[in-house]
Amino acid sequence: HSGSGSTKRRVEMHHDRVHNVIYNTVGEAVSHIAHLDTEWSDAEISKRIVRHIWKAASDSELVERPWEEACQELVTRSMHGYSAACGERSWFYDIDLIPTFTAVAIELVHASGQVCNPEGIQEIVQVEYEAILDRMLLDKAIWEVASSFFADEKVRSKLFQALSKAYWPALDEVLTDGNISREIMYGLDPQTDQRRIETFVRRWLDDGISRAWSVLENSDEGLSEDMLIELLKALISPFGPEDPFSCLPGTLMERLGRPPTDWAFIRIVVRDLFRQWNGGTAPSKKRRKKNGGVGIAAEAEEDGNDDAWATAGAVGGSGAGGAKKRKAQAEPVKEDEEEAVDDVAEEDQAEEDGGAGHPECTSQDDCIGAPEERLVRHMHNGKAGDVYCEACWESFRQRNPSLKGVIEGEEP
Repeated sequence: HSGSGSTKRRVEMHHDRVHNVIYNTVGEAVSHIAHLDTEWSDAEISKRIVRHIWKAASDSELVERPWEEACQELVTRSMHGYSAACGERSWFYDIDLIPTFTAVAIELVHASGQVCNPEGIQEIVQVEYEAILDRMLLDKAIWEVASSFFADEKVRSKLFQALSKAYWPALDEVLTDGNISREIMYGLDPQTDQRRIETFVRRWLDDGISRAWSVLENSDEGLSEDMLIELLKALISPFGPEDPFSCLPGTLMERLGRPPTDWAFIRIVVRDLFRQWNGGTAPSKKRRKKNGGVGIAAEAEEDGNDDAWATAGAVGGSGAGGAKKRKAQAEPVKEDEEEAVDDVAEEDQAEEDGGAGHPECTSQDDCIGAPEERLVRHMHNGKAGDVYCEACWESFRQRNPSLKGVIEGEEP
C-alpha cells in the first residue's frame, strides 16, 4: 500500500507542476495580446487556453510515448480544442504559445525518464505549433479567395476542397525533386528556388482546377484564362499586398521571397494550362507528372522571364509554413554562391584526406572528424534526422547556417 501511495503522490506532484507551468506561461503570453480583445478579459483568455492545454498534458499516455511523439501529440491535442474555442479571436495568430508548449513538453519528457536536449524539444514543439497555425491560415486564405470569386456556396466549397487536396501532393513532389541533400548542405541558388516555385504553382493549379473543373465551368461566373490569372494573383497575396502571407509554401520562398503580383509566369502557366486542357475535353483528375515542367521553363525563357524576381525585385513575405515568421526578411543569395561552395568543398576534401573519421557519422568515408568527436543529430522540420560528428556538422553549418541539430545524449 505504501508503494502505491508513493506513486500516487508522485503523479499528483507531476500534475501540479505541469498545471503551474501552463498557468504561469500562458498568463505571460496573454499579457502581450490581451489588449487586442475588447470582449474577453485577461483572465477569461487565460482560462480558455489553459483548459485545453491542461486536458492534453494531463493524459498519462503521453509520458509512455517516445519523446518526439509526445511533444508532437501534446501540441496537436491542445490545438484541436483551443483552435475551435479561440480560432476566430483577433489575437489567435499573434499570441506566442511556444514557450508554454516547450516548458510543458520538458516536464513530460522528464517524467518519462527519457533523455533529450531542451533545444530538440523546442524545435519539435515550434515546428508542430507553427505547422498547425499555417494550415489554419492557409485554409482561411484559400476559402476567402474562393469566396471572392464565386457567389455560390457549392462552387466555393468545391474549389476550396479541390485546391486544398491538391496542395500537399504538389508540394511533396517538389520537395522530393532530388535537391534535398544539396539544399541541406549548401542551400539552393535563386534559379533553382524559382523553378521549384514555378513547378509547385503548375502542379497545384493543374490538379486543383482539374478536381473542380465541371463545377467551375458550369457556375454562373464560369472559368476563363483572365479569371484564373486573377485567382492565382489572389492566392499569392490573399490578404492584400501589405500583408506578407501567401498561399505559396513558405519553405519554397525562404530565400527568394514572395513573387510579385505582376509575375510574368502567372500568365505563362495559365495560358499553357488552358492550351493543355483545351487539347482534350476536360482536365484529367490524375496529377500530371514531371514531363510537363520543361515546356513551361522553356517558354518562360522565350518570353524573357528567366528570372522574374530579378526583374521585379524580391517581395518579402511568408507562405504556408511560415506564419510565425512573417516579419523575417530573406537574405539575398549571392550570384557567386556556387563558386564559394566549390571552394569550401575543395578545402574540406584536403582536410578529409588525413582524417580517421567517426565510426557513427553518416558521412562515413567522407567524414572529416575523429572517433572522439561528439555526435550531432540533424533536426529537419522538427523531426530527428541523421547523425553526424561535430566536425562534419560544423562544416555543413558554415555552408548553410540555417541547419538545426542537437548534441546526442545531453540531458534536458
